[in-house]
Amino acid sequence: MARTIQVAPGRRGAYPAIGEALSDAPDDAVIEVAEGVYREALYVVGKRLVIRPAEGASSVVIDSDGVPHPTVSCRNGSLQLEGLTLKAGDGPAVSVEQTELRMERCTASSRSGAGISISGGRCDLRKCTVDGALYGVLVEDADGSITDCMIRNVAEDGLIARIGAAPVVRATTITGCGNRGIYIYQFGKPTIEACEVSNTGGPGIAVVYRCAPTLRRCKVHDTQGVGISFGRGCEGLVEECRVENTASPAIEVAEGASPTIRERAEDLGPAGTPPSTSCSQSSTRWSASTASRPRSGRSSTSFRSTSGGAAPACR
Repeated sequence: MARTIQVAPGRRGAYPAIGEALSDAPDDAVIEVAEGVYREALYVVGKRLVIRPAEGASSVVIDSDGVPHPTVSCRNGSLQLEGLTLKAGDGPAVSVEQTELRMERCTASSRSGAGISISGGRCDLRKCTVDGALYGVLVEDADGSITDCMIRNVAEDGLIARIGAAPVVRATTITGCGNRGIYIYQFGKPTIEACEVSNTGGPGIAVVYRCAPTLRRCKVHDTQGVGISFGRGCEGLVEECRVENTASPAIEVAEGASPTIRERAEDLGPAGTPPSTSCSQSSTRWSASTASRPRSGRSSTSFRSTSGGAAPACR
């Protein structure tokens, strides 16, 4: 049976700080934290732990601002965080390496670091929010899932998947990014489903350096850059997506890239194969048709090649 450890400053028999409880916690311990603000940075190495608010606690804030370290870090372990507010200054709010990370109903922020940084291992993020950070969520060389999350008010990129990262990202909203909403590079192959990307200073979704993502049923809109871009050497699938009010072209495919763009997954062609367009021609640029353009210079849902060839709609 898992041991439960109480953290409550001033209460007899409880630990006064979360860090002290972590030092004494055995594997599989559950650390329950009383309501309050805890100004500390937490380190977990090689343990399996759960940290969550105690019953009845309405707010547990862990704030490491003032020290150049992540608010919560874990290496070679398993960590579950529930219902916490995590604030950082110069480092990430959460940073894990070769760890199985599970976060649910947490809020993360950092003044000059990533909200959540995952390197190796596996992640499961559910109903979490990153609100204010240099980067939103960084996933490298890891898989797992990001579901029903919010990433907003980020100075640079909202979600980064790199170095072979292959998370499944579903029903997640990314908005208010200074650069790209989603940046996929260095052999990244995430699956992005039913997500919304908007209000970015650069492209909504940018794919570079031999990546092969799957983008399915996503909405990209109101971006200063193009909606979706594929760099040289990239592949992948864009299926049943909607791109509105972005810079032109709505979908840009560089020379040497070969993504497949499908209008509707349910439309089956001969032998049950969905009709698709493989965009492998030189310097393909899909731009909005004049009829679909809401205002000059902005792209909407229906696409065509600027070289004159027809392109499938993405809606």
